[in-house]
Amino acid sequence: MVKTLKLGTLALAMLLSAQAMAQFSLGFRTGAHFSTIDVPILDNQDIINFKPAFNTSIAAIGEYKISQNLSIQPELAYTRKGFIIKEGFEIGGERIPLPVGIRSDFRLNYIEMPLLMKYAFGQNKVRAYLLAGPNVGYATSGRFKTRATLFVDIPINNTKFDLDNLDFNRWEVSGTVGAGMTIDTRGGALFMDARYTHGLTDVNQLPIVDLNAKNRGFGVNIGYLINLQGGGTRP
Repeated sequence: MVKTLKLGTLALAMLLSAQAMAQFSLGFRTGAHFSTIDVPILDNQDIINFKPAFNTSIAAIGEYKISQNLSIQPELAYTRKGFIIKEGFEIGGERIPLPVGIRSDFRLNYIEMPLLMKYAFGQNKVRAYLLAGPNVGYATSGRFKTRATLFVDIPINNTKFDLDNLDFNRWEVSGTVGAGMTIDTRGGALFMDARYTHGLTDVNQLPIVDLNAKNRGFGVNIGYLINLQGGGTRP
């Protein structure tokens, strides 16, 4: 009796494990990420003009299907964020304008863990979906580059940030929303999406002057999900 009970328990565990695997997919994504920083205290004051910086993002992703259309998508991502400050003018008159100025690039490297809810529309091979959820990130390092423009670009500074001495808030909580499209393939699915990420925590921890500076970002991605059962997947 005990032996039969053990065999029955093992069979049930294997069945539940197989069912869970049938609902789970693994994959990756990569893409371009355009980031900047939002400092409300400087808005409309024409003091510093923050410009978006072109960065990259790459992630390992999983997907667990709750129903035919609804799923949970956890990710482990590397994302580079930052912004550009660029000021300049032209000399030489209208006939031969010569650019003169300075450009500063601030780049920060984050390890992020988004936890997204995804809802797909329809039952066809090609489907659209929406996604949204929280995102927790940790800044591992940063770099500051400055170069001047005087006929040609002249490197001035290339320094690695000491984030701890700068009272930088390494931990970041943000929210992500997006939309995309998935195409079923044999054994998996190809997907493309666009996402907007809105930082909710300040990147600075200065006790005297609180700038309330927060990261903002927009990204476009392409990736692939592999159905662990090998029978195709529909994110």
